[in-house]
Amino acid sequence: MLGDSVSVSSQISHSSGQWIRQTAKTIVQNGGKNLMQDVGSMSTYLKRYQAQSMWAISGDDDTDAQEITTGGIDERKAAHIDALIVSTNSNKTAFLQLYKVKDIKELSEDSYSKALKQLQQKKAKQVK
Repeated sequence: MLGDSVSVSSQISHSSGQWIRQTAKTIVQNGGKNLMQDVGSMSTYLKRYQAQSMWAISGDDDTDAQEITTGGIDERKAAHIDALIVSTNSNKTAFLQLYKVKDIKELSEDSYSKALKQLQQKKAKQVK
């Protein structure tokens, strides 16, 4: 944990010496019941979504994740999109402008689905 954020780095290495590394970061929300539990949950989600984005695989929905009451997407979906943006070398500023939001968590469910599909397709093309 660095300051008010959690950061997780992952690396995949090949016997040829080639490797790919990515780092995903999310902000720690104030007001949680248990800071350490919140940090543990966030780092677990970041690890899961980094692996999914780096290997271009789709995961099952996590039914015990809590939805944000502001109408945006939940923390795990935001972390997944963020990890895909990083792993596809996409421009985050351009992404936010395209979807007309200031933060990934402000995406609607429809925008999330569309962005997820597009980023996964981009990732799959890069892997080939």
